[in-house]
Amino acid sequence: MQKTITRIHDFKLPTAILGACLLEDHNQMVAACMDGIYRVDLSTKSHQRIAEHDSYASSAVFLPEARMFVTGGYDGKLKWFSAQDNALVREQQVHSFWSWDLALSADGRWLASVTGQYLAGDYKYAPAKETEPSVKILDASDGRVAYSLPHTPSVQSVVFSHDSQWVAAGNLMGQVRVWDVATGAQVGGFESKDFTSWGIIKSHCYLGGIFAMEFTPDNQELIVCGMGDMRDPMAGNGKQLWQRWNWKESKL
Repeated sequence: MQKTITRIHDFKLPTAILGACLLEDHNQMVAACMDGIYRVDLSTKSHQRIAEHDSYASSAVFLPEARMFVTGGYDGKLKWFSAQDNALVREQQVHSFWSWDLALSADGRWLASVTGQYLAGDYKYAPAKETEPSVKILDASDGRVAYSLPHTPSVQSVVFSHDSQWVAAGNLMGQVRVWDVATGAQVGGFESKDFTSWGIIKSHCYLGGIFAMEFTPDNQELIVCGMGDMRDPMAGNGKQLWQRWNWKESKL
């Protein structure tokens, strides 16, 4: 049965929203924006800038049991705030480069943050090897790093399965890796060439990549989305694409 999605809120903030999360009562939202972190009242459409990162704030997640929210930023930091009064509880330098994306496991136990800078590694402009582990899994309660996992930079998206058993991360080159959260062992992955562009006009480099992912409800497949082929990246003429993969068998 086809379902219809209805817009129930429409409002603007002063700068672009790169990530957001709803708080406990779903009437409040935390938005990670280019100029800082905003607390938004959805009923009144009012907003307040409550904090900032040293660069863009890129993502936000809500920890229901702790009644805190966590933000990631292009300064490579994660910040824990009280959802009650917006007070900063903890600040942690997790990466030496940007935190592109941040995810929370469904059980509220784990955070995942991804990083990585695209630098040409050879004359064909293939990405250079990572200078630090591109995927970090942290204990959501205290920020302890449980696993530092390798990938090919830049890694731009991350998601947990609905049962909190798996974590997946996707990169600029359309490559997805999946790990077992309990052990840190890689258990699957696949590669799609459709999400990466080679800029032959003005930009001689790779662009695009997988920007967002979601496990299907049974956790057997991954839906990935991002920017498709762009002949002229500076003109922004690429296509928004999505694909659905059986990640265990690497089948589209």
